[in-house]
Amino acid sequence: AQQLYPQVQEAASALEREGKTVRRIVVSGHSLGSAAGAGLLKLLKAEGRFDEVQAYLFAQPHSFAVRARESHLDDCMMKHCVLNIHNTRDPVVMASMVYKGLGTSVKFDGAPFVGTVRPDAFENSYISGRPENSN
Repeated sequence: AQQLYPQVQEAASALEREGKTVRRIVVSGHSLGSAAGAGLLKLLKAEGRFDEVQAYLFAQPHSFAVRARESHLDDCMMKHCVLNIHNTRDPVVMASMVYKGLGTSVKFDGAPFVGTVRPDAFENSYISGRPENSN
């Protein structure tokens, strides 16, 4: 987040120098990238430069210790503008559950997909530039 924050600020400033207003920032990331994105969101929200900050965080390791009063918890954890999407069987997310993750949690069970999609299934799918079953 420390490296991303000045980059976002500079990109927004460059657009503003061109006469374009940046009102909304949307962040997306997976695993470590989503943890960095969560930190970036908290920095951007605290600064207040942008009207709206939103995120789609996938497999976000939870990294926030929360001591907010219950009435402010949703706002503090950005539940209204962040989706925290994760597999309930993800060991990284499970190991970090002692902390809180940003956003509204969207859970799915990935177990039914195990073994159904294999990288080798795609190796022979293109012959002569066309999928095998195309006419």
